[in-house]
Amino acid sequence: MPPSSASAPSSHTPSTLASSGPAQQQQQAAQAPRQEQVLQQQEQVQHRAKPKAATEPNVLNVVLGNLRIKPWYPSFYPEELVGPKAEWLYVCQHCFRYCKEVLTFLGHVVSF
Repeated sequence: MPPSSASAPSSHTPSTLASSGPAQQQQQAAQAPRQEQVLQQQEQVQHRAKPKAATEPNVLNVVLGNLRIKPWYPSFYPEELVGPKAEWLYVCQHCFRYCKEVLTFLGHVVSF
């Protein structure tokens, strides 16, 4: 009866797996600069400066009813209506109409 493959000694010993031939060493040497290049490209992508205009709020204070809110992020109000940088934005607590001018806002609120 022939010996089973499980009991047959393996031709690969740890010492033969650890040692690599010249072809494998050349391949590893060729891959090293490629890996470094890929890592450098990934770092460049991560370190690209994001535009600060998109993260800074364009409205500094929002008044909603009797609440004053300091926004953390830019608003979605159009720049044509609010302007590039608004100090105050007044929002009606009943209908959410917004105004930059306090007198216009008070005139709207009094009508309720």
